[in-house]
Amino acid sequence: MGFIALKQYLKSIFPNFKYKYLLLGILKDKFYKKELIELAKMFQIVYVTAPISERALNPDSLIKILSPHVKTVKILQEDILNYKRNLGINLGNNDILVCTGSLYLIGYIKERIEQKNLYVEV
Repeated sequence: MGFIALKQYLKSIFPNFKYKYLLLGILKDKFYKKELIELAKMFQIVYVTAPISERALNPDSLIKILSPHVKTVKILQEDILNYKRNLGINLGNNDILVCTGSLYLIGYIKERIEQKNLYVEV
């Protein structure tokens, strides 16, 4: 499963980062609660949103699932086009923002990064 592979990869690179943020949006039919909780526990702040799809899992549902396990969980309901500004974070050299979940969400963010020539190296 994707969340398990991502978690293993992040464990190998996380010692390099001070602040760790997660942006997450998933589909109702691609939901793996246990794996999702384990991944989310690795981050100081988790932002949840709805991918652009009729099948999107409501962010309120993610809040209920993750809140008992993660210190800070927030909903990003504003326009994902401006996700960095809407998250209210300034990433420093020792910080990481991981965006994961639905390919609808990832594709959308990737497209925006390419449009602005913003590339991230890990």
